[in-house]
Amino acid sequence: MFDFLKRKKRVRARIISTEEFNKEIITGKKDALITFSAAWCGACKMQKPLIHDLADAHQDKNIRIGFVDVDSETQLSQLFNIKGIPTTITFHNGEIFFRHSGLLSRKNLENIIQQLEKIS
Repeated sequence: MFDFLKRKKRVRARIISTEEFNKEIITGKKDALITFSAAWCGACKMQKPLIHDLADAHQDKNIRIGFVDVDSETQLSQLFNIKGIPTTITFHNGEIFFRHSGLLSRKNLENIIQQLEKIS
């Protein structure tokens, strides 16, 4: 009766472990937009809702959108030489396609995803 009051369950970006990263993105060569962040980082807290929105908006596309916690996944942080957070990296065929340290706007993030889709 009141279907309009029901909220659609939103898809949220997940925290990705080193094992998942290697299996899905590096070996599986799945396209991905990954933000390296930490719970204590103020700028990361500002970026987090945008990443969740992107994961929800692009849930039907073949792109993995998520976070890597630099404190718990130090091996990945070192592998990609993460010096400042948030750092957003997109991957295509297991290779870095785009990299940016600092905040990105929703529009910039959408543009990055569109560019990734064009080459896929």
